[in-house]
Amino acid sequence: MPISHNRYGGLMAHCKDERNSQRLQVHMRRIRGNLKMSMIEGEPLPMEIRLILHDLSNKGAGIFSNQKLLQGHTVEFTLENHPDCVIKGKVVWSQEHHLGSHIVSATPFIWRAGIAFVFDTMDGEMKLNEVIEALSRAPIGYPQP
Repeated sequence: MPISHNRYGGLMAHCKDERNSQRLQVHMRRIRGNLKMSMIEGEPLPMEIRLILHDLSNKGAGIFSNQKLLQGHTVEFTLENHPDCVIKGKVVWSQEHHLGSHIVSATPFIWRAGIAFVFDTMDGEMKLNEVIEALSRAPIGYPQP
């Protein structure tokens, strides 16, 4: 016996409401940073970046920048409020990203890139893990963009 359109629509709305009530509420937290990209010639190119903390792990990060990062180039960056933790890595991908809103910052950051971290020592990896742990414990609203 087929379900009528009205009854089916009500059933679908109920299922959607139930799914939404079971979802974990996740707050998108972001942090500022400063990055330097190595160039073939000359001084490293400095730029401001933003990270969504959900895109940060001890292996790598997805970042937003206002300049294109070149795939394969070496970078090093620091995060706001953690200047003693210098993170080195390699750009594994980079693409233009047209975000329809200013969720990351009032300033548009139209480039998105993936960075794979490279550690010279175990101390560097341990320091990054401490920073990630501190950021995960920080109250919602910290750090501010």
